Amino acid sequence: MSQSLLYHAFGVREGYDYVETLYQDGCVRFVLSVRPDWIKCLACGGKDIVRKGRRMKRCPSD
Repeated sequence: MSQSLLYHAFGVREGYDYVETLYQDGCVRFVLSVRPDWIKCLACGGKDIVRKGRRMKRCPSD
């Protein structure tokens, strides 16, 4: 998938990579991952962190 399409159509900024498209329950879902070089501690900016969890962003019609 084009990064340009993700940006212009869905507002996805740099720092994310497209992984796959899922077609479930009549919906089209794009799976993205955060680029490792963009992951850092918000307090100190350090790169030695452990990520926990994930976040799903849904369109308002869901």
